[in-house]
Amino acid sequence: MLQLPPPLSAALKTLAREEGATLFMVLLSAFQVLLHRHGGETDLPIGSVIANRGRSEVRRVIGFFANNIVLRGNLEGNPTVRELIGRNREIALGAYAHQDMPFDMLVDALSTRRALDHAPLFQILFVLQNLRLTGFDLPGLHCEQIELPIDVARFDLSVDVFDLDVGLRVYFEYSTDLYDPQTIDRLAGHYQQLLQSVADDPGARIADLPLLSGPERRQLVQAWNRTEAGYPREQTVHALFEAQVRLRPQAQALVFEGQSLSYAELNARANRLAHHLRSLGAGPGARVGVWLERSTGMVEAVLGVLKAGAAYVPLDPAFPQDRIDYMMADAGLAVVLTQERLASTLAADSPRVVCLDRDAAELAAQPAQDPPVQGGAGDLAYVIYTSGSTGRPKG
Repeated sequence: MLQLPPPLSAALKTLAREEGATLFMVLLSAFQVLLHRHGGETDLPIGSVIANRGRSEVRRVIGFFANNIVLRGNLEGNPTVRELIGRNREIALGAYAHQDMPFDMLVDALSTRRALDHAPLFQILFVLQNLRLTGFDLPGLHCEQIELPIDVARFDLSVDVFDLDVGLRVYFEYSTDLYDPQTIDRLAGHYQQLLQSVADDPGARIADLPLLSGPERRQLVQAWNRTEAGYPREQTVHALFEAQVRLRPQAQALVFEGQSLSYAELNARANRLAHHLRSLGAGPGARVGVWLERSTGMVEAVLGVLKAGAAYVPLDPAFPQDRIDYMMADAGLAVVLTQERLASTLAADSPRVVCLDRDAAELAAQPAQDPPVQGGAGDLAYVIYTSGSTGRPKG
């Protein structure tokens, strides 16, 4: 059971008057948003019950004339609350105009297959009750309302809203095969939050309406978002990678355009490159350009440079050649790792070039073991340059 505060109940009634709608249409709109935000559906057939006493001849007759109607909600296009209330006003008025059609006849007309495990056409019922039965007297008798226990849910989910002097009161009846009490409690809390959001800002779009309660937001943002992880400050990136290699050597580490490398394979390639770079004098304190297209070789190059103890300088092959030449000279590169087709555009006074494709045989002859550790976590890891859109690129 959900008891809405009197100020919120009054605000919802005021909104209904402002929109030329009924309280039922406003409450139904918020309930549709609740289902949409939880399930993602935009086409929501929801059932309701109408007294069906429009004919003058039955208004004073004792009997059960109520009839089920189907209200097919449309939440396409992320409407505002006001727009959704307007849609539901038209949908409800259309249903009221045909309220005399027996529900069973509608089911038969639509050729809907009947099943014992669920109701036809809709499985969720939403009703607003504005009758306030507090008991009444007949000659010689006192009559009062008796709440009957309900052992079996009529629908997957039924929501009954009562308009009482103390405010709106909402009851949830549900199938225990589908929902547990904790889920219904959350739905009830979200419904109250949405009703408050609807009353506060009817011009908002339904996707922007606050749904979570304060405690839930804190749990989501603070408790569940504690993603910090403790990394030893003295460990280098490549040392952490090597630790993963030891833990899962055959696990997939890298995938690119159908090519896959395990941690052990990627580590071996990076090690061979690191040994080769050190043989060229590119160790701690040196800067190595990585002038490569996106590829497994680019990842191999970055790891290899770090393992050698040097710092890598990314060079985008899409940059103009004069910008590449400037960045190479400005960074003071000891070596450039690239591909043969790119190397052919370099000037004669460019840094030492290693082409991963052309020099593959020479690299394969290097040791596959991790090179001896040189340098530490405080050493330079990379140098990156600005785009240079306002002048020379700055590294």
